[in-house]
Amino acid sequence: MSEYVVIQARYEGRRIVEAEALMMTVAGAENPTLFSRSEIIESLERGRDFWRVGHVKKKPYGEYGRDVLELDEPIHVVVVGRETYLRKDTRTIREDDLGDLPDLALRPIEEG
Repeated sequence: MSEYVVIQARYEGRRIVEAEALMMTVAGAENPTLFSRSEIIESLERGRDFWRVGHVKKKPYGEYGRDVLELDEPIHVVVVGRETYLRKDTRTIREDDLGDLPDLALRPIEEG
């Protein structure tokens, strides 16, 4: 069983298409990985892993130290009719809602 913290998500309309998450380890958070909506739902439905929302708080420019990861609510799979949604709460509302996450679609492209 693993623990993942979603830090960014890409929505199309009211549905999450993919999300960037950190895997939590004994040493802390590992590098971000992209997960599809279906991968997250499958993982949660099978009870294999624990997923929650998190927010990365950046240190001010020039300040020494690491960025801080603030953990938020667990993510739930909510079924409304025949549709499945990802939510921080268990309300039966027909939309995904992981709160106020940065939009993955707006993330700058890194040049390598």
